[in-house]
Amino acid sequence: MSTPIPQNRASFTLAEIVELTEGELIGDGTGTVTGVSTDSRAVPAGGLFVALSGERFDGHDFLAQVTHAGAALVQKGREVPAGLAAVAVDDTLDALGVLAQAHRIRWGNPVVGITGSAGKTTTKELTAAALRATGATVAATQGNLNNLIGVPMTLLTLTGEDLAVIEMGTSAPGEIEALAAIALPEVAIVTLVDAAHTAGLGSVDDVLVEKAALLGILDDEDVGIVNGDDARLRALALPSERLEYGTHEDADVRLLGFEVSEAGTAARYAVAGETHEVALKLLGRGAALAGAAALAAVVALGRDVAAAAAGLGEVTPVAGRMRLRHRADGLLIVDDVYNANPASMRLALETAAGLAKARGGKLRAVLGDMKELGELESRMHRAVVTGARARGAELVLVGPAMAAVADGETAVAGAAEVEITAGASDVLLVKGSRSMGLEAVVDAVLAAGGGEA
Repeated sequence: MSTPIPQNRASFTLAEIVELTEGELIGDGTGTVTGVSTDSRAVPAGGLFVALSGERFDGHDFLAQVTHAGAALVQKGREVPAGLAAVAVDDTLDALGVLAQAHRIRWGNPVVGITGSAGKTTTKELTAAALRATGATVAATQGNLNNLIGVPMTLLTLTGEDLAVIEMGTSAPGEIEALAAIALPEVAIVTLVDAAHTAGLGSVDDVLVEKAALLGILDDEDVGIVNGDDARLRALALPSERLEYGTHEDADVRLLGFEVSEAGTAARYAVAGETHEVALKLLGRGAALAGAAALAAVVALGRDVAAAAAGLGEVTPVAGRMRLRHRADGLLIVDDVYNANPASMRLALETAAGLAKARGGKLRAVLGDMKELGELESRMHRAVVTGARARGAELVLVGPAMAAVADGETAVAGAAEVEITAGASDVLLVKGSRSMGLEAVVDAVLAAGGGEA
């Protein structure tokens, strides 16, 4: 489910690139490049090819294939084909960020930055939709382009939009700080702090430090938005103006209540003394809270809250993210296979249990391993399974980490071994980390009951 990197028409003179990156010019430095690409197959004629190096690839191996480019950005010491102008730098990934930051500054309009242990993508989609409903033109992160490559490449696409909504993810200390420095948001949202990517980040307290770096980039005229239902975030001091969203009484955007059905989530929000009722097409508490975060961003930017609230109802579920699938024989599948961490597992189980109760059926769940939890792996898997048992779920556990905490439940090594028997009124939640490949379970279960209705 990787997202193609969008093309752009960002333009730089070679002299600008040398100055911005503190690089060394190789060849003719009088030209201008238009269009920045990290993919040798997609670099336009006269564009800039950025030769990134990773564990499984090295862009320098493809320099001979981009001689039609205006120039290349390369690592110092690497050989460059004759006739290809280049700027040699210490680190091409860092230099890509520098160019993206320069383009973002030149573009000059407000950026909303979003991070958190869960709910980033939903909040991004709802925020972009809410702002568009107020009449703004909005650029937003596509798919999972929320890392040190995806964020710069998204920023480089900016042209005449009024606003940008940029999602930021992390798996190692310092990544959010780096992304924030590139995107330079005027509004920053942190959705939640919980155990996610703790193999790279450390403890949940370390996750807080990492996520809070997005808020730390703000100045006193900017606005930091936090989930006030999260005790860690509520206690956090901000360098900027502050808005809180959540269910607590003093929230600036308060979620008054929500009801989940197969049609979506009916949510009620209080903003500045006004109540707004929204029929979200998305499912559950997480979606309702993400809607509150989106409205807080609208408040921060001084735009029409009523129009924005109406726009929230336009967002539809995307593949693998709390998407309902109706089998021909009546079984309802909650397809949430895109990814998983403890917080998103808890929210998905809550939503699926509510749907099962409303149908008068049984809650069944196929739960896969949650990756990158490090030393917290055993404790977090045990907590999720214990919570699922408390909801009366009949479980199939997939993967070694889940199997290690099984106590009478069916446990299998992989998706291909999952077998499900379910009634027409039942609800089946399928959720796990992306690498578990649980979409195969969804496909098999649908096929076993006559396909999708």
